[in-house]
Amino acid sequence: MYILSSDYDGTLKTRIHDLYINIHEISKFRKLGNIFIINTGRAHDSIVKEIKKFNIPFDYLCCNDGTAIFDDKLDIIDQTLISSSQMHYIKALIPYFPGFKISNFYAPKKISRQGFDNPIEVQITKQSNQRFDDFLSLLENDMTELVGFPDKNHLYVRNNKASKSIALNKIASLFAIDPKTIYTVGDEDNDIEMIINHRGFRMLESSPNLWFKTWRVTPEVHHLVKYLNFKTKRSIK
Repeated sequence: MYILSSDYDGTLKTRIHDLYINIHEISKFRKLGNIFIINTGRAHDSIVKEIKKFNIPFDYLCCNDGTAIFDDKLDIIDQTLISSSQMHYIKALIPYFPGFKISNFYAPKKISRQGFDNPIEVQITKQSNQRFDDFLSLLENDMTELVGFPDKNHLYVRNNKASKSIALNKIASLFAIDPKTIYTVGDEDNDIEMIINHRGFRMLESSPNLWFKTWRVTPEVHHLVKYLNFKTKRSIK
């Protein structure tokens, strides 16, 4: 049995034509007894819309960079929350940075601008001429269990006990499987840990930060899945 953990945007979904080929090959992959994981930075509501729109088959879904894990029926099986004290600190820090604001709170199955005491991730927005450096430095120095990921005018804050790689390990622990049979593929910086810790492939069109993290490259996910399907059939014979 093989496990394949794939990022979504820019990886599983590049061009629509290739997405449909990916879906076809993943269906074969799962019928051969393998496990397919969608491992994305997207929130639950956003990725579920994509799954339903394109009828994407999967065994497990990891959202918000591994802070929430769902099974194939979209029932939650694990979550990593920001504590009430950590949330209080974030709210108290915001007023010291004019122009910064909390724009979204992510719970396992919803986004709410009203806020949560224990979200899985917080989105902080700044004005275009500002930088997150000082804010992020204070946040990570004072709250060592929090980590922030800047993306243009947004900063995404979550508990550092969660990541795509950690979520994958939690799922893999449910099966008696050789670590060498776990494969991963991604295209952005938030995929680096997952790619380094497992048999990682980067997309041909990927962040430059991935170029020297793995020598394994695939132009599209279906090329990798076809290879794993071939290996699976060989092992069955």
